[in-house]
Amino acid sequence: MLSKLKIGPKLMLAPVAALIFMIVLSGLAYTGLARQNRALENIVQERTARIKQAADLAASANRSHARMYQMLSWVNASFSSARINALILDMKKRQADIERAYVELEVATEPGGAERKLIEQSHAAHTLYARAIADVIELALVDPSMAVNAMSKAERAFDMVALRMEQLSKLEQELNQHAYLDAQAEFRTLAILLPLLAGVSVSLALLLTVAVRRAMLADIGAIAGAAASLARGDVSVRLAAGGNDEIAAAARSLDNGFQLLSQTMAGVRVSAHSIDAAARDMACGQAHLALRSQTQTGVILDGLEAVRQARQMNGLPWPAGAQQMACWQEVNLAMLEMERLNRQNASLVELAAREARDLQAQAVDLSKAVTVFRLDDDDMPGEAQRVSLIIR
Repeated sequence: MLSKLKIGPKLMLAPVAALIFMIVLSGLAYTGLARQNRALENIVQERTARIKQAADLAASANRSHARMYQMLSWVNASFSSARINALILDMKKRQADIERAYVELEVATEPGGAERKLIEQSHAAHTLYARAIADVIELALVDPSMAVNAMSKAERAFDMVALRMEQLSKLEQELNQHAYLDAQAEFRTLAILLPLLAGVSVSLALLLTVAVRRAMLADIGAIAGAAASLARGDVSVRLAAGGNDEIAAAARSLDNGFQLLSQTMAGVRVSAHSIDAAARDMACGQAHLALRSQTQTGVILDGLEAVRQARQMNGLPWPAGAQQMACWQEVNLAMLEMERLNRQNASLVELAAREARDLQAQAVDLSKAVTVFRLDDDDMPGEAQRVSLIIR
């Protein structure tokens, strides 16, 4: 993946990753703080309000029950009907307030929960208590003694209401405690999770930085190694650059240069061998030419001597006098011409030999210059092929 990126995106990879990690971390921190805020709202507003509502409801039921005994005492004491009726209206108003409070609690709680179930049970018990109170009030206005007896039924109903109220109050306290413990646990989780995520983010950013650095240094190291090999004369090095960044492009260009230089050096080496072979052939040809000249001179002299001996064996006189002198002059002229030609051939042979030696020296220098480089077709890596030339 890193090899497919340019240098700019590679250098920006770690900072961008760190920024993304910090954004994610900030989002998690915001989510945690929002949950803590909701937990505090649940504790301070909802749970505390429920506890207060349950306490107020229990207090209202107790006051209403006390007013019931006050009404019975006023009836037994023969208080005026106006005062008794006013007290009865106040009791009915309190019962209506309690009924409305139950309805509000039921609406505020979730259906099917333990809190909702307990509120419904308490509401049902209070409904029975309200009916019993209505019977007591009705009997108290007719026969106070019967109202006192009916009050026992209302008392039992109120005991059930008080029990449900106490259970509701305990449940609200437990729910409040659970909400507090949940908020505390979430805070502890955030206190551990956020530093851990911050450490993980920093570690991942560092790992990305190290990976990018290692990838870039590997490419640069390969190029440096190739340059060092070139300084040692080894042009057989090949760079495997499969990336798309600028370093890989430079490596590919350098590899193409190595290939071209290797091909050029191989051609120069072949040319050096060809020059060496041509110089050898030239030297051999010059030596053969000198030998042929000497051989031809000897053949001519031998021919003259053979002619003279043949004439003597056949009894033919050798030309004498002026004729003999003319023959010897012609022979001398021929010998002088052959000597001149031999000297001319010798000078040409010597000149050709010097040229061949110079050519061989140049071939040796060229071979030495080429053998510094190790090419792709070398049989033994690290060991240069030497061209052995014999300078004559």
